[in-house]
Amino acid sequence: MSGVLLIPSLVSFLWFTVFGATGIQTQQNGSEVASLADTQVLFGVFNEFPLGIVMSIIAMLLIGTFFITSADSATFVLGMQTTNGSLNPPKTVKFAWGIAQSTVAAVLLYTGGTAGITKCPYYSRSSVFRDYASNGLRFL
Repeated sequence: MSGVLLIPSLVSFLWFTVFGATGIQTQQNGSEVASLADTQVLFGVFNEFPLGIVMSIIAMLLIGTFFITSADSATFVLGMQTTNGSLNPPKTVKFAWGIAQSTVAAVLLYTGGTAGITKCPYYSRSSVFRDYASNGLRFL
């Protein structure tokens, strides 16, 4: 149990210490990393290292892995919820939830992210997504 609590905490502490100190030092040495967009800061810091391109590629692979495993977990949990708590939801249900998640992600990317949601007052203030999530896939 201590490994489950202690190791992730230590890795996170090490990560934030090393990259936080590196970012601060990079800024103090004259690089304008802080003026970059939020999505570019990590790659701006990596650009200051000798193997920055390699580190950027590894970071993109890790970020992609994070999103893929998160989406897989989400489809599994949503599948369990829509099949009345089944521990092994049918693949068709998980597939339908995967398509639904992909569609929402594509629409968000196309409309400009979360700014697209706030521009549309009907969907941002209604429970249409929640209603669809709880009742929409019961037919599968």
